[in-house]
Amino acid sequence: LYFRSITWAIVYALLAISFIPYLAILRCQRIYSEYIFEIIQVYTTNVIMEFGTTQAFVKALEGVYESDVLEDPVKSDVKLMIDLAYDNGTIEESINFFNQKYDYYIVRNTHQLFLQITNEGSKDSGDALENMSQDIDMLVEAVYRDRIDRAGFHKKFLQFGIILYLMVM
Repeated sequence: LYFRSITWAIVYALLAISFIPYLAILRCQRIYSEYIFEIIQVYTTNVIMEFGTTQAFVKALEGVYESDVLEDPVKSDVKLMIDLAYDNGTIEESINFFNQKYDYYIVRNTHQLFLQITNEGSKDSGDALENMSQDIDMLVEAVYRDRIDRAGFHKKFLQFGIILYLMVM
């Protein structure tokens, strides 16, 4: 009877310790996802600015690629997009490739705008590009505000846990 409680304590401790690698993996996935999102935000913002100057999607991609503001893996995928566009003579396959690889709202909407401007033409695409840029800014602001809110909640949660632990002791 005496060893039963010790045995259960060991089992509970092993179960608790076994969750640590899983939590570490989840944390690494979240950090990598945030890293990719930041690069995608840089990509979309710079492609919009380049497209406003060049009025050609592939030239905008080349400008962003050559400016070295992107980091891998997005930079290598932009290079592949450029190669696909030149090989096929159209931007649709390269856009489909990037949309499938990076399934983000801002990527899909930005590419849809470029497709419409390229296929249908536009006398003045400046307003549409400015609206898309503002939409990206609002989305990024909301993401960073959410990150700050989560950090504040996490801090309060830990404080509550420590105070609760000290009250029990």
